[in-house]
Amino acid sequence: METAARDHVIELPRGIATEPAPLVRLARECYPDLAPSVEANGTSWRIRLSSRAREAALFDPDLSGVLSGMGIGFESVMGWHRWDRIGPVLWLESLNHSWALAAWSRWLEAGGRGRPFLVHVDAHDDLAVPPLLCGADNTTLTGVMEDFTVDLKDSASVCSAVHQGLVGIGSFITPFLRTMPSDVVHLAPTPAPADAPMRRRFTVGGAPWRPDPRLSRLALCEDHEGSTYYRIEDPGDLADAHSAGAPVLVDIDLDYFELLDSRATGASTCVSPRAVLDGLEPFAADIAVVTVACSPGFCPAGRWAGLVDELRAGLRELVGTA
Repeated sequence: METAARDHVIELPRGIATEPAPLVRLARECYPDLAPSVEANGTSWRIRLSSRAREAALFDPDLSGVLSGMGIGFESVMGWHRWDRIGPVLWLESLNHSWALAAWSRWLEAGGRGRPFLVHVDAHDDLAVPPLLCGADNTTLTGVMEDFTVDLKDSASVCSAVHQGLVGIGSFITPFLRTMPSDVVHLAPTPAPADAPMRRRFTVGGAPWRPDPRLSRLALCEDHEGSTYYRIEDPGDLADAHSAGAPVLVDIDLDYFELLDSRATGASTCVSPRAVLDGLEPFAADIAVVTVACSPGFCPAGRWAGLVDELRAGLRELVGTA
């Protein structure tokens, strides 16, 4: 089990801005899951990035008690995660969903190959693009506000990037798709809005960065190549989308099973983990990685332990029958 219980601090030359406001705006864009503050520090600007996890307690009255029972403070929510192996499958459990990228990086680092079948079980598609600059090859990315390089084939660098907030809870998939174009099937708990596409095809690559067109920023371009995206609502349809032998990366956000917003709106999103596990069973032998995110502020904290236990037990059954 790993946590990170500290603010992330960046020092930038005082000459890049005459006042703190532009730096606050840029920091909010570059670190969407953190709360920035900026102060003058001699010849530099000191940018402090703090956890916003405490805000989630406003929506979930059980959150504070559940975290306390886990021995976790609000300041450690972003960094908390734990690794395991269930048979041949790499298992990662985290609070923040962005840690899934670190698990996929470990798979790449260990020699993962083939065109992945990425099963994204979530109330949201999480296909936002983080503000990162493209490196010389399709595995490297660099931060905008700090000189930090992320290499998707170096899981330690990815873990550091997630700790620092360079990859957000809604933008962790697209960096992987730049390195490994994949077939993404989004298993959603509710029907899509009428104007939302059920199928997409796109390439994640680079586009000129507006402040300095000599640099290339990570971007998603709709085209007829690269990765595919297919949204479904019935777990029983998963097998139809899977190509035999394709490595399977299962990415589960617990908000798929119950979304806090649904309590306020009265819309039910309560889905059984058994239904999802049954949908995975036809291609269980191809599952390489399973990531599970508890998602504070999205899934009620009181349901985390039961859902995780049921998913772990179900995966053991799948691996045993694979």
